Amino acid sequence: VRRSAEVEWIGRIQNAIRDDEFELYCQPVVPLADPTASPHFEILIRLRDGQKVLSPAEFLPAAERYQLMPQIDRWVIRKSLLALGSTWAAIANQDPVFCLNLSGQSLTNTGFQAFVLVIQLGFRISQGRELAFPLLGKLIEGLNQGSQFVFLVALAVKGKTTFPFFYLQ
Repeated sequence: VRRSAEVEWIGRIQNAIRDDEFELYCQPVVPLADPTASPHFEILIRLRDGQKVLSPAEFLPAAERYQLMPQIDRWVIRKSLLALGSTWAAIANQDPVFCLNLSGQSLTNTGFQAFVLVIQLGFRISQGRELAFPLLGKLIEGLNQGSQFVFLVALAVKGKTTFPFFYLQ
C-alpha cells in the first residue's frame, strides 16, 4: 500500500515541477548568542495542493525513492536565484547567507555542477555572496571556480537515513 501511494506521487511531483506548484519559504535563522550577525536564511520547499500546503515529509520520500530529487533541487535553485535576483538590491548591504537543503542524489547527478554554475551566472547578484548547500557529503569539486557566489557546504543527516560515506570520497 505504501509503495502504491509513493508511485502515485511520481506524476504529481513531475506535474508540480512543470506547473510551478511547489512553493518556497524563506525562514530566518537568528543566532541567540549574536542576533546582530549577518542574516542567515533557510529556503524551504512545500507543495501546493489546492487550498492546502503540504509538508516535504509528504512528498520527498517518494521523490527520493524514485530519483526525482535532482529535478526538485534544480527547481529549488532556479526559483531561489530568481527570487534573490529580484530583491537583491534591497538586501545586499546586509551580507545575507542563504541555505538550500539539497539531496545527496544531486551530487552524483551528471551535469549538476554545470547546472549550478550556468544558472547562477544568469542572475545579477554581487560577487562573493554566500549560498550554502547543506548536503549529505561534499559539493562537487570546483564549484567555487568561476562562480559569483561563495558556495558553502555543511554535512547533514536527516531522518533515519544511514550516513552515505561514499559522498565524502
